[in-house]
Amino acid sequence: MALASAAAKPASKILALLQSLSPRSPISVSLLLHGFSSVPPPPGDETVAAASDEGLADSPRRPMRGERRGPEKLEDTICYMMARRPWTTHLQNSIQSLSPTFDRDLVLAVLRGAHHPDHALRFFRWVERTGFRHDTATYGEIVSILTRNSMLNHARCLILDDMPKRLVDRDEDMIATLIAGYGRTGIPQEAVKIFRRMPELGVTRTVRSYDALFKAILRSGRVMMAKRVFNSMIRDGVAPAASTYNTLIWGFCLSVKMETAKRFFADMKERGIAPELVTYNTLLGGLVRAKQMDDAEKVFEEMSTVGLAPNSISYNIMIKGYVSVGKVDDGLRLFGEMSAKGLRPSEKTFAALMPGLCDDVGRTEEARKVLNTCVGHCYVLQKGKNERENEQASRTEQWSMMKCFVNPSVTVVPWIPRISVLLWIFQII
Repeated sequence: MALASAAAKPASKILALLQSLSPRSPISVSLLLHGFSSVPPPPGDETVAAASDEGLADSPRRPMRGERRGPEKLEDTICYMMARRPWTTHLQNSIQSLSPTFDRDLVLAVLRGAHHPDHALRFFRWVERTGFRHDTATYGEIVSILTRNSMLNHARCLILDDMPKRLVDRDEDMIATLIAGYGRTGIPQEAVKIFRRMPELGVTRTVRSYDALFKAILRSGRVMMAKRVFNSMIRDGVAPAASTYNTLIWGFCLSVKMETAKRFFADMKERGIAPELVTYNTLLGGLVRAKQMDDAEKVFEEMSTVGLAPNSISYNIMIKGYVSVGKVDDGLRLFGEMSAKGLRPSEKTFAALMPGLCDDVGRTEEARKVLNTCVGHCYVLQKGKNERENEQASRTEQWSMMKCFVNPSVTVVPWIPRISVLLWIFQII
């Protein structure tokens, strides 16, 4: 008894400190002390103890560390094990104990849920030892994962070397994925090589692979090569689609070859392929970058005549173009037209229009109105968010707007109007 009392003295000091930090707790110090010693609680505390036990019984039990919180999918468990443990024989045995056999759905789910491409590749190679046989679907999935993560040599070896050994047919999707991967990493010559080998590999070339090749070579500015491939595509009897022309026009605009882009835009319509909204916006962006605003106006007006309503991206491009050539009044006119049609201005609209207004000190009142309009739209409540979340989101959007003016690389905005704009934003915030 004396030993228990001696042990309880330091505990009582700690519990007194805990209770002082939480004075509203209904549990007395003596009851808390009972949890640290074998001394029974004094009379009068049984009610509190019973109430405490009842409250604990009513509250949901918190899972202990290591305890599973609920039923988990098998693929999630396998992916978690691969992420937490090194790839050893012990891990492989643990996975196989969970699932002695694998079907295609489970293999695909594990590949898609892997936390790292190395995990996916190791699992892909190992699962064959369990008796699973890969097919075109599983090869296509691993190739997609590897190309997204720039592991192009692994993807190439799987397609060219591994699949023939296992008598698995290749398909165009995985070849196009590899071509696109070479384009993203800036190796268009490899994209061309694999494209030319497609007949040898037993894969028929269609619009899917042609579009991937066009994008891969146009990323590097190979305009003449793209035109030669397009002519070859026509000779081979492969009819171009809207996606083909969208990719070509995008690439020509990227290289500022606007005459070529306009010629292919006209050829698209001559072949009976209706340009899409993305086609018009892509061409508008190229014309604006080339400062060909007269042609941009014609394309913008043509959109309405063919039944395509310009969206906020279309208006942002045109506003930016007008401001870049000094036609701020035309930019303001489109800004008002945009609001009248119910299109919500964004920080990109603000960034496109405000530099032109801030260049002229006499337009400070117009700049204030535009600013108030843009910031006012930031406070529109979004579905599924409460007021606090919307307030935080609007502040984030306001700060993104301010970056347009505090960025030292922006030289077209005089420093005095820029400080005035910042002061207005701080007043609103």
